Amino acid sequence: MQRRWCVLLVSVAACNAAFGNDPVSATDLRLLKPPIGVHASCPPAPDFSTWTVAPRVYAGLAGNSIHPTFLGDQHVAFGYQGALYEGDLDGAPVPIVGLDDMAGAELMSAAAAPGGDVFWYVRYANLGGGLYYAVRDGDHWVPHGADFPNVAYSIEPGTAAYYGSEVRMVISLQASMSSTFVLYELSSPDGVTWTNLGPLPFAAPAGTNFFDPALSVDGCVLVYAVENVGIEVALRGDDGTFEPPALFPHTEPYMDVAQPTLSPDESMVWFGTTDEGLFQATP
Repeated sequence: MQRRWCVLLVSVAACNAAFGNDPVSATDLRLLKPPIGVHASCPPAPDFSTWTVAPRVYAGLAGNSIHPTFLGDQHVAFGYQGALYEGDLDGAPVPIVGLDDMAGAELMSAAAAPGGDVFWYVRYANLGGGLYYAVRDGDHWVPHGADFPNVAYSIEPGTAAYYGSEVRMVISLQASMSSTFVLYELSSPDGVTWTNLGPLPFAAPAGTNFFDPALSVDGCVLVYAVENVGIEVALRGDDGTFEPPALFPHTEPYMDVAQPTLSPDESMVWFGTTDEGLFQATP
């Protein structure tokens, strides 16, 4: 399974401009429309302790697919050998074309929004890297530069959610080349203009990285990977903050477990492993 990438981001907007793909302003495009008047409250979370885990394999792929994200309950996107693919759960996946306008660039870390018509991703090439989002237009995807408020050495986007009439996203951020990756939560009225809400107060041994954040579509459940530990789950409390996390069960037999994601209906958690590829957890 592909592990970390290292993307120099003096600022996200500046790097995207260097690719000739400037961020789209909120006046040009409203990506997402959060429900109006929705109260910030969370239903009971799934009881993951009763779930079971089984391998998830795609026909026609010779190696491990990585970093899945759900575009719908029955439709996913993921990375494979430096490209992004999408497909139905039981059908053969197809490559997502039109996102790489630089020869030799790698695309990775797709992270979807509610509804499945938008996802964020990382584009990495020898000259540098940047954050982007893709918008579905009929049968193809159109890329745009993403503009987050964080200045950092490296940023990994997470799945977007609707919580309290806002768009929310948890990202993994490395402030400098020598820093560890820390989780930050962002909010937005439209999926374009973002506000940094600050780091999540999750404790870990010194030097430990937090990767692969993914919110449930209601913003109430967060799954993410902790280096050399595994997958953790954090639930949002009544005050809007995340409660202390717990380990996701049933992953102990697998090596280097990471890259978790929830299906929109919360009936599946997918995750990746170093040696054995994708797995699926279900009730």
